[in-house]
Amino acid sequence: MKGDLNEHIDSLIEIVDSIPQNQISILVGSNGSGKSLIRKVLPNRVGKTSQTSMEQRTSSNPEWGALSSAMQDTAWCPTSSETLRKIDALFVEEVFTSRFIVLDEPEIGMGEETVMAVCELLNEKLKEASKLEEFKGVLIITHNRYLVENLFSQNFFSTDSPNMTKEEWLNREIIPINLDSLRENPLFKAVRDRLNKSKYD
Repeated sequence: MKGDLNEHIDSLIEIVDSIPQNQISILVGSNGSGKSLIRKVLPNRVGKTSQTSMEQRTSSNPEWGALSSAMQDTAWCPTSSETLRKIDALFVEEVFTSRFIVLDEPEIGMGEETVMAVCELLNEKLKEASKLEEFKGVLIITHNRYLVENLFSQNFFSTDSPNMTKEEWLNREIIPINLDSLRENPLFKAVRDRLNKSKYD
């Protein structure tokens, strides 16, 4: 993430503007770097979205209508099982031909073997969906190296460094994040301050 938070917010806006419709894109970035922010503002540019995210996995989602009760984790089912149900619900023709799909960290709660199997499943569904003329597009947000390396995709974006390629991300040096800055959530505060400032300008 850039040191100047206003510059970083500008780079996040550029990513939102660069995510193409009718294609499959991957978005990566460290915790607190703005991935969820991109997910939340993306509908303003691409129109209606169907999303699976952590907040939707743990609470009711009115946008899903009758599906809202089926789109939650339950105490007696593994998270991986619920994620598979969500993927199946998203990749039906009436969804991916009418809405842009966002898969937020589909690997959550999965062991490595399950991630590999889900990657194969997603590749099947992504390749089939992308052949249709009405396909609206997919954004996959992930921290998982295996998914980044093996998922079928056409575009790659990083909230940590806008010009980083997929190969550079896979081969980057991994260093521990500053947990104090994560606790303080400086990006959230900078976005809030910028929004408040724009109200009075």
